Amino acid sequence: MWKQFLTALFVLVCALGLSGAASATNIVDIIQAGDSNQAYIEQVGDGNTASCYQVGSFNDAYQWQRGDNNQATIDISGDCKIANQWQRGDNNEATIDISGNCNFVNQWQRGDNNEATIDISGDCKIANQWQRGDNNEATIDISGDYNFANQWQQGDNNEATIDISGNCNFANQWQRRDNNVDTINITGDYNLIWHYQNGRHASSIIIKGNGISVFSL
Repeated sequence: MWKQFLTALFVLVCALGLSGAASATNIVDIIQAGDSNQAYIEQVGDGNTASCYQVGSFNDAYQWQRGDNNQATIDISGDCKIANQWQRGDNNEATIDISGNCNFVNQWQRGDNNEATIDISGDCKIANQWQRGDNNEATIDISGDYNFANQWQQGDNNEATIDISGNCNFANQWQRRDNNVDTINITGDYNLIWHYQNGRHASSIIIKGNGISVFSL
């Protein structure tokens, strides 16, 4: 039953993608309620919009976009989820909003003027952001305990921000090349911070709590 549903969903997405030959704007919305669901959206072309909304546990969401002016959104509530977004092209925007425990989140962007945002609440989460290109902006906002936040940027004029509220969290930022800016704000105890910059840069670390370790290069 689920395989038939996923097949039909994939066909629908492909059909909407092909319609881009006649129309430069494709819109795909997926809404799923329940456990053990999968949502996959692939778009190639200009002006695409992809949205996925899931409620339940053990669900996966994947969004892949290649082209200009793309927008991808994943909004999920529940435990034990995987959310992935891939974007390659100009003027892209990726957003993931998760509430629940034990979730795994990834965002990949390659191209100019990209923006990636992850907002998660709950415990035991892993959030990763990779950006390669000019004028990128990456933001991770975490509320909860025992979470891991990682940001990787390579290119000019990038900005990375991690905001964490909770205990026993790990924040990592890696930036290389010119004019990068990174900011880490942490409230809570027993957190670990590591960040690296190579080039003309600025950094700011604001800590409120006890037993916090900071490693800076």
